[in-house]
Amino acid sequence: FDFISTPKLLHAHNIGSVSSADFLNVKYDIDGAGDNSCCGAGDAMIVAVFDSLTLLPWTSDMQDFGHRDYPKCFSRNRPDYYFVFSTDSQSLENMVTFINIIPDGDYILAYSWRNAQFQSWPENTYQSFEGLGANNIRFIQDNMPYIFFAEKGNTASAKWELGTNATEVKDLYDTLPTNFFYGDINSVKIGPSVFWDSFHWQEQSIEQPTNDSVFVEIKGLDISGNETVLLPHISTDSLDIYNLSGAINASQYPYLKLRFFSYDDSTLSAAQLKRWQLTYGEVPETAINPQKGFFISSDTVCEGEIIRFGVATENISPYDMDSLMVSYQLIDANNSVHLLETKRLAPHPAGSVLIDTVSVNTMNFTGLNRLRVEYNPVNPATGNYDQLEQYHFNNVAEVSFLVTKDITNPVLDVSFDGRHILDGEVVSAHPKITIELKDENKYLLLNDTASFAIYLRAFDDSIEHRIYFKDSADNDILHFIPAQTTDNACFINWQPEFEKDGLYALRVQAKDISANESGDNDYYITFRILKAPSITNVYTYPNPFSTEMHFVFTLTGVDVPEVFLIQIYSAKGQWVKTIDLNKVEEIHIGPNYTDYAWDGTDDNGAKVAPGLYIYQVIVKLKSENMPHAGHPMDKYLQRAYGKIIYMR
Repeated sequence: FDFISTPKLLHAHNIGSVSSADFLNVKYDIDGAGDNSCCGAGDAMIVAVFDSLTLLPWTSDMQDFGHRDYPKCFSRNRPDYYFVFSTDSQSLENMVTFINIIPDGDYILAYSWRNAQFQSWPENTYQSFEGLGANNIRFIQDNMPYIFFAEKGNTASAKWELGTNATEVKDLYDTLPTNFFYGDINSVKIGPSVFWDSFHWQEQSIEQPTNDSVFVEIKGLDISGNETVLLPHISTDSLDIYNLSGAINASQYPYLKLRFFSYDDSTLSAAQLKRWQLTYGEVPETAINPQKGFFISSDTVCEGEIIRFGVATENISPYDMDSLMVSYQLIDANNSVHLLETKRLAPHPAGSVLIDTVSVNTMNFTGLNRLRVEYNPVNPATGNYDQLEQYHFNNVAEVSFLVTKDITNPVLDVSFDGRHILDGEVVSAHPKITIELKDENKYLLLNDTASFAIYLRAFDDSIEHRIYFKDSADNDILHFIPAQTTDNACFINWQPEFEKDGLYALRVQAKDISANESGDNDYYITFRILKAPSITNVYTYPNPFSTEMHFVFTLTGVDVPEVFLIQIYSAKGQWVKTIDLNKVEEIHIGPNYTDYAWDGTDDNGAKVAPGLYIYQVIVKLKSENMPHAGHPMDKYLQRAYGKIIYMR
């Protein structure tokens, strides 16, 4: 080991015939530290001396050498880091005396202040500078800016900067080696330990007799990393055992650091550290070992799908560990960290293997993600690792997985009393409106009412009104049934009561959990409310017919009639068949085109003869005949009677 030698930069800056405005700009520094200006405005030479070992400048108060800033300049409250010698003959003689007492090896910096009167110097002043290596000193003209630098006793080191006119600005640069006379060596962090046993060390000097001053100190680090010097000055070496078992408490200081210090300001030679050694009791060590167990359900999943991950850790030390803590994090595609779970597992004896798994819902985590597992993490209650371990880098593992974004639109379906209506149809004044939304993604279940916005407008009102799920008293208006299975269909049931007749418009907005809308446009339908109960005359289609015939009519109001009979007679008035539509058909308010069809048979199932038949309609609501409403087809009917032509 050697004490280092570090170069430092000397910079001197001078201005010829310096004006009062530039007084502070005449200066020097070594790596930024130095001095500037002068003591007084009178012509002078400024001389700075730097110690060869420390490069520290001599100060103006060290001794009276006949310089005009002894012990300090009148304008300062500190000594100067240079010596100012005026240009009169006595002051120049004093400068020569001063230069002569500077030891060989130290550094001398000299520069002119304003007019140094070079042509009026005594001979011994010229000779003094020439002895330093300033070969051109006696030829410099007055008023020229000048900077000189040299190592005393080494004329080959001399260098200077000289101006060519009285106002020129000059700079001088040089690098100076700095030899340190002290240094230290620091160990890595040692531990953690369950007990500290002994310390051994040995050093050797490279010169005899030795001038080295050496010692070792031991620093303790608590669990938070705070350092405390425990044994500050251990000077005994010779490989003697230094007993630590009673001196340092491992539970308080589970880590130690060593520091070796060497000092020699005479020969500048460092002592040689031959050996240092700590013996101590180790702590347990667990390490992730995928060969003993590793599992990930898939490396590519749909958004909302559950991903499962697990990896084993093995206690590779001969020491038992307590119940092991494990922590899981998800690092998303934006590098944001999400804590998933922290839990405690079973005890972890020496040589044992533990494997744990975690399940993660990937909703809102589209893109490339990472799952991170950490065994024995920092305990939030203490701010430190849950248990002491030799190392921690091998307790952490990561695995990447891709979550594909849901971009498929859901399907919206709206029905009135279980059927799909045409635009402008008559519906019940108290309809059951069912809104169904279905999505192909079986993982992102439709379970949020925020996926819907429902609006209603009466055509005699210019304002469209939002229909909310609850009123101001928190009563249900819209009954929401969330998706429960992988079919992923949710429903809204709404049974409004319309008080006024007229035309209404329903608009529904819907989106899935990934904000995919159900279509490019909102669902929009108009419907008509006629509160008064009525029925249009029933007519048949097709007519004439040969195979089967349906019945067509429209109901208004709220309730369907409890009696709805169609009686068919021959042209001679003989009864053929009675059809109870309430038993064979789902009758509803609004247009009805029956699924039931008369196939030309009587009540006994026998085919009737081709020809003309008469049908009569009997409709009763609450035991009263249901009123008839006008309809364009009524001109083909006669007072609730109609004609049928059957052909074969």
